[in-house]
Amino acid sequence: MNENLFEILDEKDDWLAVNKPADLVCHPTKGDALSSLIGRLRLYFTDQPQVRPSFVNRLDRETSGVIHIAKNPTAHAEFQRHFQSGRVEKVYLAIVHGMPKESSGKIENPLGRDASSEIKIKQTILPGGQSAVTLWRCLRSSAAGAPPFSLLEVRPQTGRLHQIRVHLSSIGHPIVGDKLYGPDPNLYLQFVRGGWTAALQERLLTPRQMLHAATLTCISYRFWTGEKCTRTETAGIQFPRAESFRELTPTVVGTPCEVLSQREKFGLKIMRPDGAETLEWNAPLPSDMQQFLEQMF
Repeated sequence: MNENLFEILDEKDDWLAVNKPADLVCHPTKGDALSSLIGRLRLYFTDQPQVRPSFVNRLDRETSGVIHIAKNPTAHAEFQRHFQSGRVEKVYLAIVHGMPKESSGKIENPLGRDASSEIKIKQTILPGGQSAVTLWRCLRSSAAGAPPFSLLEVRPQTGRLHQIRVHLSSIGHPIVGDKLYGPDPNLYLQFVRGGWTAALQERLLTPRQMLHAATLTCISYRFWTGEKCTRTETAGIQFPRAESFRELTPTVVGTPCEVLSQREKFGLKIMRPDGAETLEWNAPLPSDMQQFLEQMF
């Protein structure tokens, strides 16, 4: 049964990296153990009572991609320090409405709860709110005459609730399928009250938001030796113009480093010039996003 619980990207004594599918919550909202990722993790570790899984990062229910799990409190605390000190990089892929006028950009707008909305989780640009910074660049846009969609690479520099979704919507490029920050927030309420319908399909185009956590990189990780490492320049992420979107996966380029192991199916490990090790996990573009791109581009 364990092999059907989730897709494992990497597993070591202190951590586990998985590729979370869309439409799976991290924490339980129902009694069924299979309805949440944490429930599935507890099933996975049934025979290892010493393991206490906890999320290092989280994703929204409809967002797919890399999630990192610590197996014990010490590992969790160490990875959290990496997040807090800026030694973790996240790269997302998002399919958005419209075609940006610029090839790349930086969104720097504070975020907070939208007090005017009856939806308690809804966030908005809020002067005086929590600082939030998002970098983006356009990888591809639909051809002239076709419906305007674009594929963006997004790098959040902070980790606020719904940050990517709110920021992209604020510049006029909401994520395709986003019920809350797309064409009309009332679509979210319609979905909650009545489920997925033909009317929602017509407005939203896809059953879930087209957002995928493609890469998670932990820089200068030496937890197992206790050594202190200085931060070095991070490796660049290059997205080649593949003939098929099935080939659209990140590759590490540009930074002098010694590759310690060959790239496996999804991950790799590299050594910085200062001897500090970097951990990286990659999740391929999911089939629903591949299909959307191949149909619309």
